[in-house]
Amino acid sequence: MARRVAALCALPAAGTGAGARAAIAETADATGLGAAELAAIFQRAAYARSCWVQGGGGDWLLEHVGVLPAYRGQGLVQALIARALDLGRAGGRLRASNDLVPDRQ
Repeated sequence: MARRVAALCALPAAGTGAGARAAIAETADATGLGAAELAAIFQRAAYARSCWVQGGGGDWLLEHVGVLPAYRGQGLVQALIARALDLGRAGGRLRASNDLVPDRQ
């Protein structure tokens, strides 16, 4: 089994709140996070409801990028973004926006 060392969330910008919640829950399940940990994630992210990026039906949102420290600097984020943009274009997405913040470590 391949080790997961990087992740990126890409979703249609319209209806992002419900889509993001479902994606986070799916990822939590796939990575073995328990119900309490998932609830804590949603509690910490509650502020986002008032500032979440919204867009039209043709917009694509890129969010929540992470790479394990030992694998940083190898172009994984750029590859994930390129793949997400390709998938967005294939799905008819005309624009992409992000809320990516550079790693401050």
